[in-house]
Amino acid sequence: MHAMDAVSEVDFDLSPFLKRYKDGRIERLLRSPPVAASENPTANRGVAARDVVIDHGTGVSARLFLPSQAAMAAGSKRLPLVVYIHGGSFCTESAYCRTYHSYATSLAASAGALVVLVEYRLAPEHPIPAAYDDTWSALKWVASLADPWFADYADPVRTFLAGDSAGRNIAYHTAVRASQEGGVGVNIEGMVIVHPYFWGAERLPSEEVWDGTTVFPPYGVDWLWPFVTAGQASNDDPRLNVGIFGPITRQGEYSSNEG
Repeated sequence: MHAMDAVSEVDFDLSPFLKRYKDGRIERLLRSPPVAASENPTANRGVAARDVVIDHGTGVSARLFLPSQAAMAAGSKRLPLVVYIHGGSFCTESAYCRTYHSYATSLAASAGALVVLVEYRLAPEHPIPAAYDDTWSALKWVASLADPWFADYADPVRTFLAGDSAGRNIAYHTAVRASQEGGVGVNIEGMVIVHPYFWGAERLPSEEVWDGTTVFPPYGVDWLWPFVTAGQASNDDPRLNVGIFGPITRQGEYSSNEG
């Protein structure tokens, strides 16, 4: 009886993203279905897509999107690179799900860019900083131009980091790390900010009231960061509350907001 209770009893409820049960099982609630990649561009709005393993040890991988018409039209010119990190509160969604496959396909087609959609490890099985480390590994792999699509079509001088929600947080800190370490072999030309996930122990006035129209209430956001860091960090962790520090200098250092 007690064993059955452990299977069915919820230990931590982070709806609508996931639930953790007392037996340790994780149930991911908000996750769109997987979609297979196809290198046939006619099957995917003129964009070829294929999956690559970046690190066999950690399982970090990516889905690449190559707009065939843009690649042919470019001739000897190269396509910009967009390294995109998916959202999902660090604990759900995937580079291989329908939502992000569709988005990356549209991005590659409309921007005429080679898009790299990073598949990083998720919390709570792999707490922060796993997602940061995985994305850093992916960026270094992109910079190596080891993949034939990169060698044949990509312009590493025009590399953009992008992401939404948790992915935008990861992209930001990946850019900071690249600056701090003197670069990574590609030129990060710019960043794309899509509703970034940053937070703090003290809520802003606009964060105090929840009208029920957003997916996640403020108190849920309060719980999220301690959960995905396995209880090792608070909501004033500088990886989350970047406002604790001042703006980043060109050398990747923070200027203080104090004093």
